Amino acid sequence: MITPDIIATGLGDVVLQPVHHATFMLSWGENSIVFDPVGGTARLAGLPRPDLVILTHEHPDHYDEATLLALAEQGPLDIIASPGTHALLPDALKTRATRLANGETVEKLGVVIDAVPAYNTTPERLQFHPRGLVNGYVLDFGGTRIYNASDTEVTPELAGMTDIAVALVPMNLPYTMTGPQAAEGVRQFRPRIVYPFHYLGGREDEVFAKALEGEAGIEVRLRDWYEGQ
Repeated sequence: MITPDIIATGLGDVVLQPVHHATFMLSWGENSIVFDPVGGTARLAGLPRPDLVILTHEHPDHYDEATLLALAEQGPLDIIASPGTHALLPDALKTRATRLANGETVEKLGVVIDAVPAYNTTPERLQFHPRGLVNGYVLDFGGTRIYNASDTEVTPELAGMTDIAVALVPMNLPYTMTGPQAAEGVRQFRPRIVYPFHYLGGREDEVFAKALEGEAGIEVRLRDWYEGQ
């Protein structure tokens, strides 16, 4: 299991646990949230059972019906789903789900959750993540804001983020962006801590970190999101 980090927030310490690729968990007190669980529940072995699943979009590295059904069998489970993933959910899961589109907000577990746009901007990549289909999310833990950028390029919405304590930013081509592109976006919204993730097929995370080397006020945390998998 990848070593977790402790993030101090307005709701107390939050454990940020990288799991795999685009899957990670946030847990605090008796609460836990998992983003985009795929590949079976074995990947979550040893972690708290999630109270809430948050789904960004319907690509198979983010949406896995079998894993969701297995989690639901373990006990009560709440789901926040982007419009595309909500449409795919089987009825047994749809009754547990809140459909959230770009620009909408909901509160769960005492956390305010904003769905923010994530999309491609490069002409030859527009088909991968058209605008309006993918949710990024900003979670407000009592004034401490954690941003999952999801699958995106540098958009005005990403560049215009404010007061982000922790960000998770994707990189891999052709679907999202290169390490240097991601670094340029991060320079614009300046999170205090940033995790590069979603870099399957290369080590763009290291390129990203190199591009931000010496950047005052931004701490890059490299983690092996593919450790042992």
